[in-house]
Amino acid sequence: MDDRKLPLPVPEAARFYEEQYFRQWWMNLLLFGGLVAVIFGPLIELYIGPENPTETWTILITFTIFMLLLIFFFRRIRLRVWVMEDVIHVRYWPLVFHRVIPLAEVKKFEAVTYRPIVEYGGWGLRGLPGNLVYNVSGNRGVQFEFIDDKKLLIGSQRADEFADAVRSVYDRA
Repeated sequence: MDDRKLPLPVPEAARFYEEQYFRQWWMNLLLFGGLVAVIFGPLIELYIGPENPTETWTILITFTIFMLLLIFFFRRIRLRVWVMEDVIHVRYWPLVFHRVIPLAEVKKFEAVTYRPIVEYGGWGLRGLPGNLVYNVSGNRGVQFEFIDDKKLLIGSQRADEFADAVRSVYDRA
């Protein structure tokens, strides 16, 4: 694991570490398809011969830059989770910079299978205050319920291993 990639280094003492990123094929198709449409629409208009080529070039450049920034943004999103002796660190960069969850505030937790689209409207930072989900892909995660009855679901490709790591330190917290 290369610590230079992480905004916060993951300590060697971490019981569990996972890094996830958006990898749905349809999301890449939409983003790159949008880029192609943004580029070729104005190019076709330029080929046909617009009344105002300067305006068309401005639109082409503006939308191309916007789409490239959007693609760059989605390719950079990372969900990083690591379990330490008394806390869970969650970094959903660049959406949530760093959240530290003290295990003393956790009432209960369990590895779950859920339906991302039906239950939360898809992947990403979703939900309502008091019932949030951080996920990037898949349909597995660890559901936490806190002593103030708020809930947080953290998506994981290794949900059982994540829950076991929390369980191994939960009794000591």
